[in-house]
Amino acid sequence: MRKLSEAEWISRFEQVQGRKPKPDELQLAYQSGLIGISKNYNYIYILLGALVAIVVGIGLTLVSSSMKNVKQTKSSATVPSSIFSSTDKANATKYFINRKCEDE
Repeated sequence: MRKLSEAEWISRFEQVQGRKPKPDELQLAYQSGLIGISKNYNYIYILLGALVAIVVGIGLTLVSSSMKNVKQTKSSATVPSSIFSSTDKANATKYFINRKCEDE
């Protein structure tokens, strides 16, 4: 016997019993396998899985890009010291040493 949709089962139940089924009767029909779960639920699960994958992908992309920004910020802090040549650094050091000696 093929499984019926919920609407088909309810229609047949009403024809035979002359009334609408009670919730526990409907549940019993599902549990006994008289009513088949709609194949549309498979599509819903597939769509939910795809949605979760998209959200996770976007989240990982955002985290990854923010980590790159942190690394760039840290590396940009060392850029000014590399702008000056070693001669400039040596002259600046001599200037501050001489100035310190003059202050004492």
